[in-house]
Amino acid sequence: MKSIFDRVALSNGVVAMNRICRSATEESIYPGGDITPEAVALYSRLAEGGAGLIVSGMVEVSPSGKFIPTVSVAYHDDYAERLAPICEAMRKSGTAFLVQLVHSGFKSRALENPLLSPSPVLAGPGIITREITEDEISGIVTDFANAALKAKLAGADGVQLHNAHGYLPSAFFSPYSNCREDAYGGNRENRARFILEVYDAIRAKTGDDFVIGIKTNCSDLIEPSISIEDCIWLLDRLRRKGLDYAEISAGLIPSELPPDRFIPMPKSDDEPIFYRAAAYIAEHLDMPVYSVCGWRCADVMNRCLNESKLAGISMCRPFIREPDLVRRWASGDLSPAKCISCAGCSKHSGYAAMCREKPEGLNDEVLFGCTLK
Repeated sequence: MKSIFDRVALSNGVVAMNRICRSATEESIYPGGDITPEAVALYSRLAEGGAGLIVSGMVEVSPSGKFIPTVSVAYHDDYAERLAPICEAMRKSGTAFLVQLVHSGFKSRALENPLLSPSPVLAGPGIITREITEDEISGIVTDFANAALKAKLAGADGVQLHNAHGYLPSAFFSPYSNCREDAYGGNRENRARFILEVYDAIRAKTGDDFVIGIKTNCSDLIEPSISIEDCIWLLDRLRRKGLDYAEISAGLIPSELPPDRFIPMPKSDDEPIFYRAAAYIAEHLDMPVYSVCGWRCADVMNRCLNESKLAGISMCRPFIREPDLVRRWASGDLSPAKCISCAGCSKHSGYAAMCREKPEGLNDEVLFGCTLK
């Protein structure tokens, strides 16, 4: 029988001490893109909270893809030095730690640069993106590899490539946002070319002793969309190259759609909304697969783990409300996460990942996502 407290071997000697992953979010506490003492405090607290695997908030690899002004960026010269204290906190706690690498493409809100996408798309009222050139593609592939190397030098166990939610890699793979007629568009082999090149560049730069995972869509939730078979095909291609694990999400979420088109919340705690898709993908792949979105109850997690080949469960917002959630469960208190899926941590806080209720055990001077007031 599988349990949420089982260890998970990712690869290359990296082992998650349980099946629970803190999934990535954007904490909005990086003024100018720099890692601050507040960010180190946030991740130190998360490291003590008991999750077996922690994925950092999104880290932009290139100035041309910056999401918002307060997102962490890897292209600063001292990024590895600033990231190192977070990696050290993870090592001390025994937590596996990955850095999520992203280029925001048409999701960027830092409008000092033209918004880039595989093909022109409507990115907001009256805002049409510019089609990215092949020279720019080559430069961004290099940016991903350089960012991954900095993460390795800082002491991270690996990186997670963000290939979901309309960020640039997933925008390339989606037929909704990729109507190109060159080597990067058309059939799924061409649409996958960008993410495959990114993977190859990172592996060449960081070597075989570095975990590379991916967060990827099983569906774009908009027509035309990738299929679940497309997702499996892509992951299998990457697995044969050495991909170490996958986290399954959904939704392209183009900016002109209402915010409610963002990842939909489950109707009940009985079965999180993307579980069946993730379980189907895990059934067809010989690699660890994690399911994300809507998980709140330990007993549901254990049941779903045992009726599927899933390796683990990913959560984000429950750790915003309760950074010590896994430690609480391990102590014997298996009551559900206190997060009520209100989405207040994003919708009402300027994209700062802060629960509207003060997390227990923190004083008013400690930042948890942003200043508690």
